[in-house]
Amino acid sequence: MRAEKLRTFLFDMFMAALAAVFFGLSLTYSPKARFVPLVIAAPVLALALGRTGMAALALIREWKEIAADRPSLWRKEMVAAAWVVLLLALVWLLGFIPAIPLFMILALRLRAHEPWRLTLFLTLGVWLFMYGLFVWALNVQFEYGYLVNLFLS
Repeated sequence: MRAEKLRTFLFDMFMAALAAVFFGLSLTYSPKARFVPLVIAAPVLALALGRTGMAALALIREWKEIAADRPSLWRKEMVAAAWVVLLLALVWLLGFIPAIPLFMILALRLRAHEPWRLTLFLTLGVWLFMYGLFVWALNVQFEYGYLVNLFLS
């Protein structure tokens, strides 16, 4: 129960930050274009801040109990955050299309300890789906990564 309250607080903080980013971005649009994003982002931001405040109050009430479990909780959260940062770094360095299969192989082998056959099968399936949907069917051209641009220029 205590770990769930901490995770709820962290998730609510993340959602509030995300809503704040979308609210701020919508302010950069022209007056006509910003109306709908602001109508959606303003109440979502208010609700997210309210939920974050309620979760923070619940955490403060039980802080002494949570403090005993804190090292294991923070370790799990930091590992999850490190995997997200790794994915973002791979997308920035290599681009979206090569980063997804590389990340999947790393995650399935190192984190989930899946066998090679399943890892390669899932990676190929996801890559074919993503490439087929975005590049082939929708004709979306993804940007090249920093390293690819460095070697192509």
